[in-house]
Amino acid sequence: MDSDTRSIFSTAPPSYDENWSHRIEEPERAQNPPPPPPPTQPGPSFVNSPRTDHQYSPSGGPPEYASDHIQTTQGTLYASSEGEVVLTWNPPPTPLHDPRSPTRPSIPQNARASSSSTVSTLQPRARIPAPAPPSSEPITYTFSPSSFNSMLLLPPATAADSRPLYHISVHQNCFIPTSFATVLRRGASEQGQMGISDESSTVTMDDTQRLLSKVLTQVTVYGYVRDQKQFRWKFGDTEVNWTVSLLKPMVKATCTLKAAGRNGPELAVLVPANMQDPVWRGERRLTTIRITPAAEPYIDHILVSALVLERMRLTPRGFEDLFNFANYTR
Repeated sequence: MDSDTRSIFSTAPPSYDENWSHRIEEPERAQNPPPPPPPTQPGPSFVNSPRTDHQYSPSGGPPEYASDHIQTTQGTLYASSEGEVVLTWNPPPTPLHDPRSPTRPSIPQNARASSSSTVSTLQPRARIPAPAPPSSEPITYTFSPSSFNSMLLLPPATAADSRPLYHISVHQNCFIPTSFATVLRRGASEQGQMGISDESSTVTMDDTQRLLSKVLTQVTVYGYVRDQKQFRWKFGDTEVNWTVSLLKPMVKATCTLKAAGRNGPELAVLVPANMQDPVWRGERRLTTIRITPAAEPYIDHILVSALVLERMRLTPRGFEDLFNFANYTR
Protein backbone atom coordinates (compact mmCIF):
# COMPACT_ATOMS: atom_id res chain seq x y z
CA MET A 1 0.00 0.00 0.00
CA ASP A 2 1.51 3.32 -1.05
CA SER A 3 1.73 6.45 1.11
CA ASP A 4 -1.35 8.11 -0.41
CA THR A 5 -3.50 5.08 0.31
CA ARG A 6 -2.29 4.86 3.91
CA SER A 7 -3.03 8.55 4.52
CA ILE A 8 -6.59 8.19 3.22
CA PHE A 9 -7.61 5.10 5.27
CA SER A 10 -5.72 6.03 8.42
CA THR A 11 -7.41 8.23 11.02
CA ALA A 12 -4.12 9.08 12.73
CA PRO A 13 -1.97 12.00 11.56
CA PRO A 14 0.64 11.10 8.95
CA SER A 15 3.99 9.87 10.18
CA TYR A 16 7.09 11.88 9.72
CA ASP A 17 8.58 9.41 7.24
CA GLU A 18 5.79 10.08 4.75
CA ASN A 19 6.10 12.74 2.14
CA TRP A 20 2.75 14.39 2.89
CA SER A 21 1.67 17.91 2.08
CA HIS A 22 -1.60 19.81 2.43
CA ARG A 23 -3.75 19.45 -0.65
CA ILE A 24 -5.32 22.62 -1.95
CA GLU A 25 -8.45 22.11 -3.94
CA GLU A 26 -9.40 24.78 -6.41
CA PRO A 27 -12.22 24.94 -8.88
CA GLU A 28 -9.79 26.08 -11.56
CA ARG A 29 -7.15 23.32 -10.99
CA ALA A 30 -7.42 19.56 -11.34
CA GLN A 31 -5.10 16.79 -10.12
CA ASN A 32 -5.37 14.80 -13.31
CA PRO A 33 -6.75 16.66 -16.32
CA PRO A 34 -9.32 14.73 -18.38
CA PRO A 35 -7.91 12.95 -21.44
CA PRO A 36 -8.44 14.74 -24.72
CA PRO A 37 -11.45 13.51 -26.74
CA PRO A 38 -10.65 11.36 -29.79
CA PRO A 39 -10.45 13.34 -32.99
CA THR A 40 -13.44 12.93 -35.31
CA GLN A 41 -11.34 13.41 -38.35
CA PRO A 42 -7.68 13.09 -39.11
CA GLY A 43 -5.55 15.99 -38.22
CA PRO A 44 -4.25 17.62 -35.08
CA SER A 45 -6.64 18.12 -32.20
CA PHE A 46 -6.68 21.03 -29.73
CA VAL A 47 -7.74 20.93 -26.11
CA ASN A 48 -8.60 24.14 -24.22
CA SER A 49 -6.78 23.72 -20.94
CA PRO A 50 -7.94 25.82 -17.97
CA ARG A 51 -6.02 28.99 -17.53
CA THR A 52 -3.75 28.87 -14.49
CA ASP A 53 -1.03 30.99 -13.04
CA HIS A 54 1.67 28.30 -13.47
CA GLN A 55 2.28 25.52 -15.94
CA TYR A 56 2.29 22.00 -14.64
CA SER A 57 3.01 18.52 -15.99
CA PRO A 58 -0.05 16.22 -16.49
CA SER A 59 1.90 13.18 -15.44
CA GLY A 60 3.52 14.73 -12.40
CA GLY A 61 2.24 15.43 -8.89
CA PRO A 62 0.92 18.70 -7.56
CA PRO A 63 1.98 21.82 -9.43
CA GLU A 64 5.09 23.62 -8.35
CA TYR A 65 4.29 27.14 -7.06
CA ALA A 66 6.87 29.75 -7.69
CA SER A 67 5.81 32.07 -4.90
CA ASP A 68 3.39 29.86 -2.94
CA HIS A 69 0.36 32.10 -3.54
CA ILE A 70 -2.70 32.20 -5.73
CA GLN A 71 -4.16 35.54 -6.82
CA THR A 72 -7.97 35.62 -6.72
CA THR A 73 -10.49 38.27 -7.71
CA GLN A 74 -11.19 39.47 -4.16
CA GLY A 75 -8.05 38.63 -2.20
CA THR A 76 -4.90 36.58 -1.90
CA LEU A 77 -4.73 32.98 -0.68
CA TYR A 78 -1.38 32.06 0.85
CA ALA A 79 -0.35 28.42 1.27
CA SER A 80 2.71 27.67 3.35
CA SER A 81 4.66 24.45 3.57
CA GLU A 82 3.39 23.83 7.13
CA GLY A 83 -0.17 23.39 5.83
CA GLU A 84 -1.56 26.73 7.06
CA VAL A 85 -3.97 28.68 4.86
CA VAL A 86 -4.25 32.45 5.34
CA LEU A 87 -6.94 34.40 3.49
CA THR A 88 -6.69 38.16 3.24
CA TRP A 89 -9.64 40.08 1.82
CA ASN A 90 -9.48 43.34 -0.06
CA PRO A 91 -12.86 45.11 -0.19
CA PRO A 92 -14.06 46.00 -3.68
CA PRO A 93 -14.01 49.67 -4.63
CA THR A 94 -17.11 51.71 -3.87
CA PRO A 95 -19.36 51.74 -6.96
CA LEU A 96 -20.28 55.04 -8.47
CA HIS A 97 -23.75 56.35 -7.66
CA ASP A 98 -26.27 55.71 -10.37
CA PRO A 99 -28.72 58.63 -10.60
CA ARG A 100 -31.39 56.23 -11.85
CA SER A 101 -31.18 54.09 -8.72
CA PRO A 102 -33.25 55.07 -5.65
CA THR A 103 -31.40 57.15 -3.11
CA ARG A 104 -30.89 55.44 0.23
CA PRO A 105 -30.70 57.55 3.37
CA SER A 106 -27.23 57.83 4.80
CA ILE A 107 -26.61 56.84 8.40
CA PRO A 108 -24.23 58.94 10.49
CA GLN A 109 -21.01 57.24 11.49
CA ASN A 110 -21.85 57.42 15.18
CA ALA A 111 -25.20 55.71 14.52
CA ARG A 112 -23.85 52.60 12.73
CA ALA A 113 -23.97 49.20 14.36
CA SER A 114 -23.59 45.53 13.51
CA SER A 115 -26.35 43.45 11.96
CA SER A 116 -27.24 41.94 15.34
CA SER A 117 -28.09 45.29 16.94
CA THR A 118 -30.78 47.85 16.25
CA VAL A 119 -29.81 51.15 14.72
CA SER A 120 -31.97 54.08 15.76
CA THR A 121 -31.48 57.74 15.03
CA LEU A 122 -32.87 60.24 17.50
CA GLN A 123 -35.07 62.94 16.09
CA PRO A 124 -34.05 66.47 17.03
CA ARG A 125 -36.02 67.78 19.96
CA ALA A 126 -38.66 70.24 18.93
CA ARG A 127 -37.93 73.72 20.09
CA ILE A 128 -40.48 75.14 22.47
CA PRO A 129 -41.42 78.61 21.30
CA ALA A 130 -40.50 81.33 23.71
CA PRO A 131 -43.44 83.13 25.28
CA ALA A 132 -44.41 86.25 23.43
CA PRO A 133 -43.53 89.46 25.25
CA PRO A 134 -46.47 91.40 26.64
CA SER A 135 -47.97 93.73 24.10
CA SER A 136 -47.85 97.45 24.69
CA GLU A 137 -51.15 97.92 22.83
CA PRO A 138 -54.66 96.71 23.74
CA ILE A 139 -55.64 93.36 22.21
CA THR A 140 -59.19 92.52 21.16
CA TYR A 141 -60.13 88.88 21.84
CA THR A 142 -63.11 87.10 20.30
CA PHE A 143 -65.44 84.60 21.98
CA SER A 144 -65.49 81.96 19.22
CA PRO A 145 -67.86 78.94 19.48
CA SER A 146 -66.01 75.61 19.62
CA SER A 147 -68.87 73.12 20.18
CA PHE A 148 -72.52 73.11 21.21
CA ASN A 149 -71.57 73.90 24.83
CA SER A 150 -68.11 75.47 24.65
CA MET A 151 -66.22 78.38 23.14
CA LEU A 152 -62.67 79.68 22.96
CA LEU A 153 -61.30 83.12 23.67
CA LEU A 154 -59.13 83.73 20.61
CA PRO A 155 -56.63 86.51 19.94
CA PRO A 156 -56.61 88.23 16.54
CA ALA A 157 -54.90 86.49 13.65
CA THR A 158 -52.19 89.15 13.61
CA ALA A 159 -51.18 88.56 17.24
CA ALA A 160 -47.70 87.25 18.01
CA ASP A 161 -49.22 84.37 20.01
CA SER A 162 -52.32 83.02 18.25
CA ARG A 163 -53.08 80.26 20.77
CA PRO A 164 -56.47 80.34 22.56
CA LEU A 165 -56.36 82.21 25.83
CA TYR A 166 -59.26 80.41 27.56
CA HIS A 167 -61.56 77.44 27.06
CA ILE A 168 -65.11 78.18 28.26
CA SER A 169 -67.77 75.48 28.61
CA VAL A 170 -71.25 75.19 30.10
CA HIS A 171 -72.44 72.08 31.97
CA GLN A 172 -76.06 71.35 32.81
CA ASN A 173 -77.27 70.12 36.18
CA CYS A 174 -79.13 66.87 35.56
CA PHE A 175 -81.32 67.33 38.67
CA ILE A 176 -82.23 70.94 37.78
CA PRO A 177 -82.17 71.33 33.97
CA THR A 178 -82.49 75.10 34.29
CA SER A 179 -79.28 75.29 36.34
CA PHE A 180 -75.94 75.50 34.59
CA ALA A 181 -72.28 75.79 35.51
CA THR A 182 -69.93 77.89 33.42
CA VAL A 183 -66.37 76.56 33.60
CA LEU A 184 -63.29 78.46 32.45
CA ARG A 185 -59.94 76.84 31.78
CA ARG A 186 -56.73 78.49 30.71
CA GLY A 187 -55.60 77.45 27.27
CA ALA A 188 -57.48 75.45 24.65
CA SER A 189 -57.98 72.17 26.57
CA GLU A 190 -60.42 71.18 29.29
CA GLN A 191 -57.88 71.17 32.09
CA GLY A 192 -57.86 73.24 35.22
CA GLN A 193 -60.53 74.42 37.61
CA MET A 194 -62.11 77.84 37.62
CA GLY A 195 -65.63 78.99 36.96
CA ILE A 196 -69.16 79.80 38.04
CA SER A 197 -70.85 76.98 39.90
CA ASP A 198 -74.54 76.13 39.68
CA GLU A 199 -74.92 75.70 43.46
CA SER A 200 -76.32 78.92 44.96
CA SER A 201 -74.41 80.97 42.37
CA THR A 202 -70.90 80.47 43.66
CA VAL A 203 -67.60 81.39 42.09
CA THR A 204 -64.57 79.10 42.33
CA MET A 205 -61.07 80.38 41.53
CA ASP A 206 -57.79 78.73 42.50
CA ASP A 207 -59.62 76.19 44.71
CA THR A 208 -61.31 79.06 46.59
CA GLN A 209 -65.11 79.20 46.51
CA ARG A 210 -67.15 82.31 47.28
CA LEU A 211 -70.82 83.22 47.03
CA LEU A 212 -71.49 85.28 43.95
CA SER A 213 -73.61 87.72 45.96
CA LYS A 214 -70.52 88.46 48.09
CA VAL A 215 -68.13 88.79 45.20
CA LEU A 216 -70.16 90.93 42.77
CA THR A 217 -72.20 93.81 44.20
CA GLN A 218 -73.98 96.75 42.62
CA VAL A 219 -72.66 100.19 43.54
CA THR A 220 -74.88 103.21 44.12
CA VAL A 221 -73.53 106.16 42.18
CA TYR A 222 -74.34 109.75 43.02
CA GLY A 223 -75.67 111.65 40.06
CA TYR A 224 -77.44 108.61 38.63
CA VAL A 225 -76.99 108.21 34.90
CA ARG A 226 -79.86 106.58 33.07
CA ASP A 227 -79.18 103.28 31.32
CA GLN A 228 -75.91 102.87 33.19
CA LYS A 229 -75.03 100.66 36.13
CA GLN A 230 -71.90 100.07 38.11
CA PHE A 231 -70.72 96.89 39.80
CA ARG A 232 -67.79 96.07 42.03
CA TRP A 233 -65.95 92.76 41.80
CA LYS A 234 -63.93 91.85 44.87
CA PHE A 235 -62.33 88.43 45.16
CA GLY A 236 -59.47 88.17 47.62
CA ASP A 237 -57.07 91.04 47.09
CA THR A 238 -58.34 91.81 43.59
CA GLU A 239 -60.94 94.56 43.20
CA VAL A 240 -62.17 96.00 39.90
CA ASN A 241 -65.14 98.12 38.85
CA TRP A 242 -67.50 97.52 35.94
CA THR A 243 -69.54 100.26 34.29
CA VAL A 244 -72.31 98.74 32.19
CA SER A 245 -73.89 100.92 29.54
CA LEU A 246 -77.35 99.63 28.57
CA LEU A 247 -78.03 102.32 25.98
CA LYS A 248 -78.88 100.35 22.85
CA PRO A 249 -77.58 99.60 20.38
CA MET A 250 -74.13 100.41 21.83
CA VAL A 251 -74.31 98.12 24.86
CA LYS A 252 -70.90 97.65 26.43
CA ALA A 253 -69.23 97.13 29.79
CA THR A 254 -66.03 98.89 30.77
CA CYS A 255 -63.78 97.50 33.48
CA THR A 256 -61.47 99.75 35.47
CA LEU A 257 -59.09 99.09 38.34
CA LYS A 258 -60.30 100.10 41.79
CA ALA A 259 -58.43 103.21 42.93
CA ALA A 260 -58.85 105.26 46.09
CA GLY A 261 -60.49 108.63 45.39
CA ARG A 262 -59.98 108.56 41.65
CA ASN A 263 -60.70 106.56 38.54
CA GLY A 264 -58.20 103.80 37.93
CA PRO A 265 -56.77 102.84 34.53
CA GLU A 266 -59.03 101.13 32.03
CA LEU A 267 -58.50 97.37 31.96
CA ALA A 268 -61.03 95.94 29.51
CA VAL A 269 -64.07 96.73 27.37
CA LEU A 270 -66.67 94.02 26.72
CA VAL A 271 -68.82 94.44 23.60
CA PRO A 272 -71.66 91.89 23.21
CA ALA A 273 -72.53 90.25 19.92
CA ASN A 274 -74.06 92.50 17.24
CA MET A 275 -73.28 95.58 19.33
CA GLN A 276 -70.06 96.69 17.65
CA ASP A 277 -71.81 98.94 15.17
CA PRO A 278 -74.60 101.38 16.08
CA VAL A 279 -76.24 100.60 12.74
CA TRP A 280 -77.54 97.04 12.30
CA ARG A 281 -76.22 95.75 9.01
CA GLY A 282 -77.64 92.24 9.18
CA GLU A 283 -74.20 90.75 9.81
CA ARG A 284 -73.67 88.30 12.64
CA ARG A 285 -70.83 89.39 14.89
CA LEU A 286 -69.31 87.64 17.86
CA THR A 287 -68.80 89.00 21.36
CA THR A 288 -65.40 90.60 21.85
CA ILE A 289 -63.40 91.90 24.78
CA ARG A 290 -60.56 94.39 24.43
CA ILE A 291 -57.87 93.90 27.06
CA THR A 292 -55.18 96.47 27.81
CA PRO A 293 -51.62 95.63 28.92
CA ALA A 294 -52.43 96.87 32.45
CA ALA A 295 -55.03 94.10 32.80
CA GLU A 296 -52.56 91.21 32.59
CA PRO A 297 -52.34 90.57 36.39
CA TYR A 298 -56.15 90.57 36.69
CA ILE A 299 -57.19 88.82 33.50
CA ASP A 300 -58.75 85.81 35.28
CA HIS A 301 -60.99 88.02 37.40
CA ILE A 302 -61.88 90.24 34.46
CA LEU A 303 -63.01 87.34 32.31
CA VAL A 304 -65.04 85.59 35.02
CA SER A 305 -66.78 88.79 36.08
CA ALA A 306 -67.52 89.66 32.44
CA LEU A 307 -69.26 86.31 31.92
CA VAL A 308 -71.32 86.84 35.08
CA LEU A 309 -72.44 90.28 33.89
CA GLU A 310 -73.42 88.90 30.49
CA ARG A 311 -75.43 86.11 32.10
CA MET A 312 -77.25 88.68 34.22
CA ARG A 313 -77.92 90.95 31.26
CA LEU A 314 -79.31 88.16 29.08
CA THR A 315 -81.53 86.63 31.78
CA PRO A 316 -85.20 87.35 30.93
CA ARG A 317 -87.07 89.71 33.24
CA GLY A 318 -89.05 87.95 35.94
CA PHE A 319 -86.65 84.96 36.07
CA GLU A 320 -84.09 86.51 38.41
CA ASP A 321 -85.23 84.35 41.33
CA LEU A 322 -84.92 81.22 39.23
CA PHE A 323 -81.35 82.06 38.30
CA ASN A 324 -80.33 83.37 41.76
CA PHE A 325 -80.11 86.98 40.64
CA ALA A 326 -82.78 88.37 42.99
CA ASN A 327 -80.30 90.64 44.74
CA TYR A 328 -79.49 92.54 41.56
CA THR A 329 -81.59 95.35 40.10
CA ARG A 330 -81.94 95.31 36.37
